Amino acid sequence: MLERWVFRILAIFLLSLTSFLTADLSEEAAIRRIFAFLKIKSPHNAVIEAESALEKFPRSASIHSALISALAADGKEIEALKLLRDNQPPKEWMSKRRELTEIAWAILSKGNSSDQLLVRIMSLIGSSLTRDVRAVPFLLTHLQSSNAALRFLALRFAPLYKDKILCEAISELLMKEQVIPVKCEAIRTIGRMEMLEENNALEEIIASSKALPEEKVAAMEALLMLSEEVEEKELIPLFHSNRSGLRQLGCEIVAYFGLKEKKAMVSELLKDSSSQVRLTALHALGMLGEAPEVGSLFDDPCPEVSITAAWAALRMGIKGGEEIIEKWCEGSNSDLRHYAAAVLSKVGVAGTSLSLRILKKSTDPYVRVNLALGLIGYRVETALACEEIAHFLVTEKNLLMWDQKINSHISAIHPSTVRHIEMIPRYPQLVDDFVRLDLLSTLAMMRYPNVDEVLKEFLKHEMWGVSFTAGELLLTEGEGEMMDVIRGLLQSQDESLRLQAAILLTAMAGDGGAFKVLKEAYSKSNRDRKIAILEALAQSGSKESLPFLIEILGDSFQVLRILSASALIQCLQS
Repeated sequence: MLERWVFRILAIFLLSLTSFLTADLSEEAAIRRIFAFLKIKSPHNAVIEAESALEKFPRSASIHSALISALAADGKEIEALKLLRDNQPPKEWMSKRRELTEIAWAILSKGNSSDQLLVRIMSLIGSSLTRDVRAVPFLLTHLQSSNAALRFLALRFAPLYKDKILCEAISELLMKEQVIPVKCEAIRTIGRMEMLEENNALEEIIASSKALPEEKVAAMEALLMLSEEVEEKELIPLFHSNRSGLRQLGCEIVAYFGLKEKKAMVSELLKDSSSQVRLTALHALGMLGEAPEVGSLFDDPCPEVSITAAWAALRMGIKGGEEIIEKWCEGSNSDLRHYAAAVLSKVGVAGTSLSLRILKKSTDPYVRVNLALGLIGYRVETALACEEIAHFLVTEKNLLMWDQKINSHISAIHPSTVRHIEMIPRYPQLVDDFVRLDLLSTLAMMRYPNVDEVLKEFLKHEMWGVSFTAGELLLTEGEGEMMDVIRGLLQSQDESLRLQAAILLTAMAGDGGAFKVLKEAYSKSNRDRKIAILEALAQSGSKESLPFLIEILGDSFQVLRILSASALIQCLQS
């Protein structure tokens, strides 16, 4: 490191010295000297050199461009932007791709070192979404941050790059991380980034008596992502381990790889002392089929195990499962009612007649909506199921979530218990938006005739922050019909509806008419709406938006500048 600094200082000295000896440099030589200073990371001297050269060659477009690059590298991106705009008509701005990109990265870099947490978060997100290698140092910095929110987000975006230096930082973070949500994200990221060298660390988490359940579940998921095949000599010790987590892992592996020849080992765990192991074994046997012994757990003292045993029995055609499921769907415990309904919805065609009977008589809207999703999945009484989902979306005012706390393989729609977290503003509301969006996309896929009315009700929530997913689900699942519905909302008298429709169409379809709505709405929108507009433009990759984004690069509000910089880079790359 010391040698590198000595070299830089010497190079700067020699370049500076030659400026006294070569006062009559040609234009080409002057440009070479400017970029030489930039190459040795001396942007301040590059600016001085470029300004001096510009006095000598005031009409040189190349030196103008070199000065813009030098100013951007020196953290003077506003001056660089002004120079670009003052010396080029708007129609020629887009021809300056390199200069625009450097200005945008200068804005992102300054945001990355800001004292304000929100600015750093937006800079991290904005740089990561460019999928440009220049985002790697940002991610590395925040993986080592003292702020848990930044570490969490850096882990979430790291799989976009899979850089070796990021893998090393994640391994180090896993060893010392104390914040549980961040540690769980680190574990899952190891799986997503295919870090095979961490297999032993993941197994230690699963086997540890000190690890929390959510850590163990994350480690199991990561190990399965890393596994291409499993040998018997590796599998048998898991089933005989004195650690319940490793016994669960054995069941998960058998189910994941469909190892029917290992059913006997899984069946032995139906007698396990751990209710979670019994539940996991039941799930594995239910997926493999042909295990009549699951009926022995209908009366298990753990309700969740009893319900899961009934699910497995119904899948295999074993008698007695229907009565168990129906009992719990009508029970007094709402958590277990919702779980039982979700379990029944995943039985298959064999469970549809029972689902239909319970749906028609249940007074619990969550039981009905979970069952309706199952009926749609198996294309049974779809009109009735769609009506149930539409009614639920319009009438249910509580915040919603997908609940997997009982069984990681079964998701149940449930009243939200999600808490606010620092790293994501309005997190409980955001989770609710995604659940409602899932339900709405199901209606779009089934071409529900009144989907436009349900859509309007949904868009009234102002679901800023889920626009991309909304567009992807609605415009993909609903195909042309949903596209026409959303495009029709561009003419709505309701300003909020009109804007949200424009955001969806711009983000996912690059609709020119929608962009005009966004452009007109931007100046009179509040900050949240401006952020949503810029996110949609980034997603669209539309060249049409470039002059608009360049104007916003000079905004006084740093978050908007960061978002416009990220959007600009993404549009230039498309």
